[in-house]
Amino acid sequence: MTEAIEKLQKQIAADKAELEKLATQLSVNRKKAIPDIEKQILATLAEMGMGNSMLSIEQMPPAP
Repeated sequence: MTEAIEKLQKQIAADKAELEKLATQLSVNRKKAIPDIEKQILATLAEMGMGNSMLSIEQMPPAP
């Protein structure tokens, strides 16, 4: 039984590391997308007659 527990603990650690890697990549991708999203929204607002609109999207750090 101890061997099975150790195997599961190793799998949990590996899964956690993979999850953290994927979360980091997701965060990077979101940060890269922000300027394009801001431009698209501002362009849409300008088409709606709100050309003087301002928009700033900020990415918050993850909660602990």
